Amino acid sequence: MKSIDINKEFKRAVQVLKLDASAMTALAKDKNATPVAIFLIVFSSFAGALGSIVFPMTYGPVTYRPALFEAFSNMVVSVGLVFLMLVVLNFFADRLFKGKSDFESLIRVVGYGYLIGVLNFFPVLSALVGIWLLIVFVYAMKTVKGLSFEQAVLNIIMVIVLLVGLFMLVQGLNPANIYGGLYLAPY
Repeated sequence: MKSIDINKEFKRAVQVLKLDASAMTALAKDKNATPVAIFLIVFSSFAGALGSIVFPMTYGPVTYRPALFEAFSNMVVSVGLVFLMLVVLNFFADRLFKGKSDFESLIRVVGYGYLIGVLNFFPVLSALVGIWLLIVFVYAMKTVKGLSFEQAVLNIIMVIVLLVGLFMLVQGLNPANIYGGLYLAPY
C-alpha cells in the first residue's frame, strides 16, 4: 500500500476549498485520491457527531445531547446521505446535462472539499459549513462534470428538492404523523 503524504493531501483539500479549478481538475484525474476523499467524508462526519456530544445544542429550555449510539448513527446516516446526494447529482448531471466525467472523479473533488466538515465539531458553525459545501458542490459540478454555472446550480436544486420531498414523504408515512401525532401503539 502506498503511503499518504498528509501535508500534501491537506494542501490539496485547501485548494479545493479555495475553489481552485486547476486543483479540482488534477484531483478529479488522480485515481489514487479516492480513498483519501472517502476518508475525509467519513472523518468530517465523525467530527460532527463527536461535536454534538461535546457541545450539546440548547433550544430554549431544552438541551440536546445525543447518546453515543445516536451520535454514531447520525454519522453513518450523514455519510450515507452524502453518497446518496453524489449519486443523484451524478445521475442528473450525466442524463440531463450530458456531464463529462465519471462518478469517482466527483467523489474525489467533493471528498477533498469535505475537509471543511471538520468544523462541524463546533455545531454553531454547521450552517456556514453547509453553505460552503453547497458552493463546493457547484464548483465541483462545473469543473468535474463540465456543467455551466446555471446547470450546476439547477442540478443541485433539483437534487435537494427531490431528497427533501422523499424524506418528507417517508416521514409523512410515520404512524405518529398519519394520526395527527396521537398514535397509540396497539400493545
